[in-house]
Amino acid sequence: MLVYCAICKLNPTDGVEQVLDTITEWLSMALERSFTTAKMRAAKTSRFRDGVLVDFIEKQSGYPRLYAVRHTVPDLASPSRQWITEIGLRQAQEKSDVFCSVVSRLDEQSPFVSKPILPTRPDVLDGLLEKCNPVSGTPGLVPLHLDSTTLDSITELILDEKRLHPLILLPKQQSKAAIHPERLRQQLVGVADVCTFDPDCLQTLNKDTSPLHALLSPKEATFLYPFRLRQTDSLESNMARVPLQTQHQRETRYCTEDELVARLLHHANRQCALRHTSLDTIKTSLFRHEFTQRINQMKALEANTQETKEYAALFEEADRELTTKERQVIKLQHDLENVVDENRQLQSKYDNMRLIVENKSGPSNTTDSYAPEFCQAFESLFAEGPTLEQSLVLLSTIYPDRIVILDTAMASAKKSQRFKYRQKAFDLLRTLVTDYYQVLQSKGDAEARKVFGNAYSARESKTVESNPRSRELHTFHYKGVPMVMLKHLKIGVKDSIYETVRIYFEWDPQDSKIIIGHCGPHLEHPC
Repeated sequence: MLVYCAICKLNPTDGVEQVLDTITEWLSMALERSFTTAKMRAAKTSRFRDGVLVDFIEKQSGYPRLYAVRHTVPDLASPSRQWITEIGLRQAQEKSDVFCSVVSRLDEQSPFVSKPILPTRPDVLDGLLEKCNPVSGTPGLVPLHLDSTTLDSITELILDEKRLHPLILLPKQQSKAAIHPERLRQQLVGVADVCTFDPDCLQTLNKDTSPLHALLSPKEATFLYPFRLRQTDSLESNMARVPLQTQHQRETRYCTEDELVARLLHHANRQCALRHTSLDTIKTSLFRHEFTQRINQMKALEANTQETKEYAALFEEADRELTTKERQVIKLQHDLENVVDENRQLQSKYDNMRLIVENKSGPSNTTDSYAPEFCQAFESLFAEGPTLEQSLVLLSTIYPDRIVILDTAMASAKKSQRFKYRQKAFDLLRTLVTDYYQVLQSKGDAEARKVFGNAYSARESKTVESNPRSRELHTFHYKGVPMVMLKHLKIGVKDSIYETVRIYFEWDPQDSKIIIGHCGPHLEHPC
């Protein structure tokens, strides 16, 4: 089981040997005895009391130079477990940076284990980062904070298709919160960047022009995973949200740093491990190097008899077959990575919706109590997006204390069953009952409307408002009383049920709810 995987670039003053000396210093403290690089290099495999093992392998002929150290320790609290820490080093050229990967793994030899585990950062990383001069660009090396001066640089980092590590967007919280940003960053050096932001900055971001507006949440941590460089990739498909506090009945529970780290590593470890320089990787490289040398030696024999020629041909054929198999393995690893990544995206969508559902207070708020229409709307999020009707069902189920859907809204939504831009409509409706609702309560419509950009209109044209027939179409009945709705959200301008939608709503200040009266084609549309 992968527990922790980190990658960093080092530029040590004395080259790779300084890195190896730092590793053996850490091993000396762990072993409680002197253990030098020379001893490790000479022994290859060193055995100590209580079943502790240290394995070492290196490839020093030609470049890249490869090194790997493995430290195996039985878990005294759970004898069926072994903790394995492996450090891999790769240097592409002389005096170039050293690519360092650190993997912590748990080997369970039987099902008889009793002690749960937490994501544990290997202590060896502290020494490597302190003594071996980590290169700028190492994930988590410096704290990041989003404000007006850093907006452009952080946006560029988020959108960088070459970014190979995750990034966490973390809102600043009250002192009673369980997550301290600096402690979290220190746990994730080599794994992910941690960027804090002030929740108030959401109001300064333009919804239409800033990609960060949809990513930042005042009550959630947002994980942004690396792009996989596929046409289907988008920020939304590479992100996941984790609520920083949950409400169960009257008790508030805060998310801890360990939980946040575990959630991130669950998806980040695999991609990180694929770049790790392991003992097995170096053994394969050494075997290929020796194999090639033997072929060249056989070809160079002066007494090149028919028999040696046949042996040389067999070796070359074996070499070609081995090369083909290695390429197949690389392709399978790539395919596996794609499948795992797609699974992560689906899992993230599922987790986000499940957490929203679980955060609704009250004992009856479980997925079993929701109607089939809600379940269908939920499942539609994994395809091309929910229909307008499904969006209304979904949001009215999740936010019953914020929104009321009139029958006329449901009826109009059914007319737009074939509307093309489903996800865009769902995003507008979700913003209506989240960002807009929150700002509306504190600062009114004049400020709240800004979250929609050009998609919002507070009124209709004078021609429409003065037309009796149009005014009648804009009048809906709520609590038995006529309510004129002029505020609306809009997608498209064509007179088409396929490309255009209008969402008319009004605010009920008495119940603090948004009332939606229409969600479908133009009100004047003949259908």
